[in-house]
Amino acid sequence: MRHPGVNRRMREAWDARAQANAMYYIDTRREVWQPDTFFEEGRIEARRLLAPALERLHFDPTGRRILEIGCGLGRLFLGHSEFFREVWGIDVSPEMVRRARELCPLEAARFLLGDGEALTGVDDASVDYCFSYLVFHHLPNEALIASYVAEISRALIPGGCCQVQMLARRSWRGRLTRRVPGLQRIVTRQPIPGDIDTWVGASLEPGEARALAEKEGLIDVETYPFDVQAGPAYWLVGRKRV
Repeated sequence: MRHPGVNRRMREAWDARAQANAMYYIDTRREVWQPDTFFEEGRIEARRLLAPALERLHFDPTGRRILEIGCGLGRLFLGHSEFFREVWGIDVSPEMVRRARELCPLEAARFLLGDGEALTGVDDASVDYCFSYLVFHHLPNEALIASYVAEISRALIPGGCCQVQMLARRSWRGRLTRRVPGLQRIVTRQPIPGDIDTWVGASLEPGEARALAEKEGLIDVETYPFDVQAGPAYWLVGRKRV
């Protein structure tokens, strides 16, 4: 089932965020980023995120291709390139993709424009590793999460793996903000451009995420806590059957 209205709202919202303050809306730890710092901290973070999952999955990335879903400006790409030979990213926002091509220091990176629910431009069985971080909890509904999981399975080569961060449940503040959008000005440092449900999006319990991945043909599926300090955030990992 296609969601053209929702996808249009996501694109418009993330274009507006890219125009207003792209680096802040990608990483809200600072309101003002210098590009060198933004990409260098992304490099360090990518290494921290990837290494444990690759070890857990017994996956050797040497010579392989990674696709990051919701890549923004390619903040993590330098770190990805220390593991993988090819680094691809896909994003729903044309403005993010345009700025990524200008700013990302990884010259060999490939950026694709997605439609908000499919891995547009990615062929079947063409990616070794699908990765997504701080993205799925911005999707407005569970149906879009399901669509992306199906697309991950389609895009992975046999034996390829995925690593996707998800959110099990929203805080009371997040749930309230979703119901009363005007509260965003109180609970965030900056007003969030675009519809609030493209920022404070859907959540999915770990058991539901595992069942969804297995339904789409992934095996060795696991969920585990993102970080002991991260509350309800968790990783979903799995492998496409050979």
